Amino acid sequence: MAMKIKKVTLVTVSFFIFSLVCCIVLGFVLPYVPVLISSTSGMYRFLYGLRIFCSVMPAVLETGFLIGWSLDFGAHPDGSLLRFSPAMFSRYKKVITGSLAAVFIISMAVEVALPGINGLMNRYSQLPSLHKEYLNFAEGLYSQGRYSLSYEFAKMAYEIDSSDGECAQLLDKAEVACRQLYQEEKTVDAAGIARILSSGKGEVDYGYKQKIVHSSYDEPFTTFSLLKKARECAAMEDWFGAHYYSQTALSAISPRDINCAELKHISADAWNHISQAKEAGTTDEQKIFAQKLSGYNALMEQDNLKAYYIFKTLSLSSKKISLDPDVVRYLEIAEERLQNQYFFTDETVNLQGFESAGNIYFKIAGQDGGVTVYFIKGVTNAGTKNGLIQYLRGLSVYTLDFEGNYISGSYTPYAKMTAVSTELFDDELKKEFGIADGIKYVPYILLNSVDRNREGEIHTPQVLKGDSPSANDGFIILPVEFTDFSLLKSVSGGVESMGLQEVYRFVPKAEKYGFVEEVFRQTLVNRLLYPLFMLICMVCVGIGAWHGRISADGVFKFKWIIVFPLLSFVLLCAYYLSHFVFRMINYSLMSICGQTSVVFAGLFLYLVIFFGVSVMFLACKNSMSR
Repeated sequence: MAMKIKKVTLVTVSFFIFSLVCCIVLGFVLPYVPVLISSTSGMYRFLYGLRIFCSVMPAVLETGFLIGWSLDFGAHPDGSLLRFSPAMFSRYKKVITGSLAAVFIISMAVEVALPGINGLMNRYSQLPSLHKEYLNFAEGLYSQGRYSLSYEFAKMAYEIDSSDGECAQLLDKAEVACRQLYQEEKTVDAAGIARILSSGKGEVDYGYKQKIVHSSYDEPFTTFSLLKKARECAAMEDWFGAHYYSQTALSAISPRDINCAELKHISADAWNHISQAKEAGTTDEQKIFAQKLSGYNALMEQDNLKAYYIFKTLSLSSKKISLDPDVVRYLEIAEERLQNQYFFTDETVNLQGFESAGNIYFKIAGQDGGVTVYFIKGVTNAGTKNGLIQYLRGLSVYTLDFEGNYISGSYTPYAKMTAVSTELFDDELKKEFGIADGIKYVPYILLNSVDRNREGEIHTPQVLKGDSPSANDGFIILPVEFTDFSLLKSVSGGVESMGLQEVYRFVPKAEKYGFVEEVFRQTLVNRLLYPLFMLICMVCVGIGAWHGRISADGVFKFKWIIVFPLLSFVLLCAYYLSHFVFRMINYSLMSICGQTSVVFAGLFLYLVIFFGVSVMFLACKNSMSR
């Protein structure tokens, strides 16, 4: 028995490896491939060969088993003079064992290997367009005098294709311009403040006693904790801190609160000291103080962008000012607030790895009967856990009314998407955004970006038509579960490239996002029943092997090897024909039985067919006994 199994295994494995090598070679010699980056051409063709092999693997395994079983059955045909003999039951056990192994290998190729191969090939094929887009961005930014960002985008383009001479030239030009600009800013913009702090005078006198106060202002506060911090700051004569915490508390409490009077007193007293310091003189030190006061006022007036740039300029002016407790505190507060309205342009550069998905499109129905269509050229995960922060490239938003008329549209080169808890929304806001009950996290997309260090460089969406609400608001809140976005990314590669679990999860959501549910449901049915279909095919191969068995007195000749490819071609045609019939049967079952019970109906039908072919195998006999 061991020798029998070894013979079948040897023949099958040998032909399997031979076919794999042939398919890979074929991948390198076929003329048609998309335009590729030269450095990725070899890997793309290798993957191309693997994809070809995965598509013909059922026929390859069927050929191997057919030949192996034919040799084995021909060498040991005894004991089968009658139908349903114990010898045929023994052979059936062998066939089932080999068939299950083949079905497992094919299923792994279809469900695991093939989606991964298709994903990599899609990424490689998109690299030329991505390289061109990065290069165009870099050229446009360079012409605008934004050399730092131009350098970053040129660097990204160069990393994709280092053989592009135009890209390398632009990268060098941008690098030289960045160095020159840095030297100019260092000498001119920061000269005044840097001179003051480098004069050897020690700490700057701002007109009041200045001490560092460490506070956890980035954590949620109670009224009492804010009052306590205001008291501490007042005791240390940190009047900015005393005023900030007291005002923050006052904005959150009722006028009848027992702490209201004390908070108002601390706030007024702190502001008096700040005003006195402001009027103390016109020295350089007071000018620095005036900048801090201007930034603080902007912060209190909710002008977070202005406040951020004021404190950022102060922080970058010198090391000593960057350690100033007021600058440290309010820069962080301003930046935290700012990131709810904007993201920094440089966040979109130096993102690690390839884009995780591309050409994503979906629609969401509005409450007024209209729909909003979204198209995203590329998505990059920022490397956070569970992809809670992602960057969207080429976001287009189109709004259609209930009659299907195109009424507004916008385009954003880069956007930032984060997950936001729905607990932050009250019932009125949930109703306004159309957020259904049960949704825990929604995608929050920031459309506006600013330069981290330069004031005035604000990037907003380009309005294509009409009055785009998303472009005006500067953000988009998608009324869907955040995890659904991962499903939409997988759909972009095509239903056949999706994992089985992804197809299963997406089926009940397909109509919601503008896809045809029947397409995904039929794919799900086909893939759930596919292993049983392949098992039936392998048992049929076993029947063919018995009837075409090679007698023991026949000598295996090397020239028979030429039969293998021909036999594989015949079996490949038979496989594709039977697979087509398999899908048509499933489609008919879905039409007859409905979408919910089609899997059970299909399972019953194919079990009956499997039982039938098993009976056919067991009913085989050898009329020529030796």
